[in-house]
Parts: sequence; structure tokens; C-alpha cells
Amino acid sequence: LMRPRAGDFLYTKDEIDLLCAQIHTLRDTGADGFVIGALTPDGALDKPAMAQLLDACGDKPVTLHRCIDVSCDLAGTYRDAATLGIDTVLTSGGAASCRQGTAALAKLQGPEVLIGAGVSAAVITELRAALPGARAFHLSGKKLVESGMRFRREGVPMGLPGLDEWHIQQTDAEAVRAAKDALMR
Repeated sequence: LMRPRAGDFLYTKDEIDLLCAQIHTLRDTGADGFVIGALTPDGALDKPAMAQLLDACGDKPVTLHRCIDVSCDLAGTYRDAATLGIDTVLTSGGAASCRQGTAALAKLQGPEVLIGAGVSAAVITELRAALPGARAFHLSGKKLVESGMRFRREGVPMGLPGLDEWHIQQTDAEAVRAAKDALMR
């Protein structure tokens, strides 16, 4: 996943140049695909920036990331991605979760849709019934594990304000196993 920072997807020339340099380095060291995306100030796919990024990716498979979900026109951004030759589009259907975006996901025809945001085994089963062509899902499979710290100094965040310092995100092997089973059914 190529992102120079958190926040929006409106990147400066320096940020695009940095991304291209990082892609070249990763490609030269064996990366087998990239997840990219950039938007214009008006929320459309930034085609010149995307062309630079795609050029850096070379012949490696490319996925458009969830910048599509905050673009001004989900269907238009999807069509633009197809025109640019992007292989896969990671999207929730322009909603907070893929469940909420099911109707929009159903309308996307072209590059493979990698359904993300809120994916679980139950959601996979539900969306495969609602969207018979759905076959690719992006699962974070995280769980929060309570910190072993007994002493906790509150009010001193170590990251972004509001982040909980006393829970650690870990991959939930059971959630991953259940999602795999749902896909295999």
C-alpha cells in the first residue's frame, strides 16, 4: 500500500515523486504488486498523478485503494481506473462499510472489485449471497488485546489524540480462519 502520509489523497508533486521512488525501490527488491491512488482537489481520480504512479509500477499488478470511496463519483472513478488499466479496485462501495455499500458494489462492472471495510466471515457469506460475482474480500482480521501495563498514565497520548494506548491490535487467527471457511463454501 503506497501512501506517503495519513489524511486525504490530494498529493503534492513531492509526495508523488516520493511514492514513485519508493515504488521503484520496492519493485527492484521483489514486490509483486502495488496499491495506489490519488485524487484531485475536486475529488476526481488524479489521472496525471496516477499515470506517474502506474509508470513506476511497471508491469506489476495494481490495485486502486479506497480513495475511490471518498471520490466525488464512485462509478466515474471506477471507470477511470479501468481506463488506466488498473487490475483491481479496493472499495466499500463508497460507504463506511461494505454492508452499507452493497447497492453501489453491485453496479461495478470491469476491474475486479476487492470488497473491503467491515469484512468478516458473516459479511462474506451475506455479500456473496447478495452479489453472486463477489469473490475477493479485504479482511483486517484484527482484535484488541488488553495491554499488560498495570501503571497507566492517562492523558499522554503516544500517537494521535484519542487513540487507546492500552490495547494492542493483533491478527485474530480465528477471524481469519472463519473468513477463509466462508470463502470456501
